[in-house]
Amino acid sequence: MKKIQFALIAFFGLAFLNACIKDDFDAPDTTCLDQGTNITNIISIADVKQNYNDQFIEDDVYIKAQVTASDRTGNIYKTFYVSDGTGALGISVDATNMYTLYPEGRFVYIKLKGLYYLNNSIGYGKDGSFTVRIPVIFMEDYIIRGACETPMEPLAVDLQSISGVEPGTLIKLSGVEFEDGLDGITYANAVTQQSENRYIQDCNNNSIIVRNSGYADFAGELLPAGNGTLIGVYAPYGNTPQILIRDTSDVDMKGIRCDGSNPNQNIILNKNFEDGSVTSGGWQSITTVGNFNWSTNGQGNGQQGALYAQISNYSSGNSASEAWLVSPVIDLSAETNPVFSFMNAYNYSGDPLQVLISTDFDGQDVEAATWSSLNPTLSSGGWDWVTSTTDLSLYQTGPFYIAFKYTGTSSSGSTWEVDAIKIVAD
Repeated sequence: MKKIQFALIAFFGLAFLNACIKDDFDAPDTTCLDQGTNITNIISIADVKQNYNDQFIEDDVYIKAQVTASDRTGNIYKTFYVSDGTGALGISVDATNMYTLYPEGRFVYIKLKGLYYLNNSIGYGKDGSFTVRIPVIFMEDYIIRGACETPMEPLAVDLQSISGVEPGTLIKLSGVEFEDGLDGITYANAVTQQSENRYIQDCNNNSIIVRNSGYADFAGELLPAGNGTLIGVYAPYGNTPQILIRDTSDVDMKGIRCDGSNPNQNIILNKNFEDGSVTSGGWQSITTVGNFNWSTNGQGNGQQGALYAQISNYSSGNSASEAWLVSPVIDLSAETNPVFSFMNAYNYSGDPLQVLISTDFDGQDVEAATWSSLNPTLSSGGWDWVTSTTDLSLYQTGPFYIAFKYTGTSSSGSTWEVDAIKIVAD
C-alpha cells in the first residue's frame, strides 16, 4: 500500500513540475493588472549599461520598461525587447509565445539581482558573447508584469546613421526598399523553414540586412516591391547590423522605387527559378538537337534569389545542340503598356542566345512555328549579368509564346544563364 501511495505522490509531483516548467504559453493574459505597484527601487536602463557591463548584478534593483517587440509572429525567438526612454534591452528567456504574457505595449518590471547584463541583453548568465536565457521556472521571479498601455512609437532614423542607434531599439526607416532583383521572393523559405537575410536599401545605396526566420508566420509572403517605410528592432548579430521586423504590418512599401519604377504594375509573367524547376508555371524545356536541356543552377547565385536557368552543350567536349525554354501562352489583349524583361549572362565562345516570339506555336512543335526575334540586350560575356527590356505593345492582338533558344556546335558552345523573367503592364 505504501508503495502505491509513493507512486501516486511521485506521479502527481512530476505532473506538477511539468506544469511549472511549460515553455509554451498559449492563452494571452488580458487582465493587464499592474503587479509591480509596490516596487520602488527602480533604476533606468541607462544606469544598467553604465554600472553593470558584463557582470552579474548583485544589487537589489529593478528596471521598469515597456515591451516594444515580442515573439508574436515567430520572427523573434526566445527574446522580447523593452525600452524605458533612456535605453533599450533584449530580455533573453527560455520560453516561446512570450507575447501572451508580455505583449507589445505592456510594462514589465525586471528584477536585476541574480541576472547578467551583456551586450544590450539581460539573461541568466554568460555563454561566450551571449547571455544565457532565463529558465522558464524562474521567469516569474525575475519578470513582473505591469500595466498595458499604448505601444511606444519607434525612433525615426536613416540608414546612413543607423550604426549610432542603441541595439534593441525599435526604429522606423523611411525611403527604403528591398534591393533590386527580389521581385517575387518571399521573406524566408516557409517550406524548408530556412531563415533568410533580405537587404533593404535607400536611394543613396546604403543598405542593411532584414533578418527573417523560416518559422515566422509571414515567411512565405512575398516581399513588397515598392519604396516606403519599415519598422523593426535594430538587433545586430555580433558585429553584423540587422533589423528584425515584428510582422508585415511593420512594412509599408507601395511607393515609386528609387529608379522611378512603379511597383503597382500588373505582373503578367514572373519566373525566377527559386522553386528549382525550369518547367513550373507552364514552361517547357524542349530539346530538338542533342541531349542537353535547360536546368537550374545556383553557383554564384542568380539575380532574383539563389537560382537561375542555365544551358551548356559542354561535357568533356562540345556537341551539336539546340534547346528551347518556352513560356506558357501569354495574352496581353486586356493590358496596357506591357513590357517584357529578363536578365542574362554568359561565358565561353559560341552562338548567341536567341530570344524569340511566336503567335502560331501550337504548344508542342517548336520547329513548325514561325518565330521572330525580340532583339534582346545580351551579356558581353565573362558572366556579367545584364537586363534586357522590350516593349510588347505590338503583340496585344492575340496570344503568343516567348522562347529562349540555345544553339551549340560540335566545336563550340557558350554557357548561358537566364533569370528574373517578367512581363508587367500598367
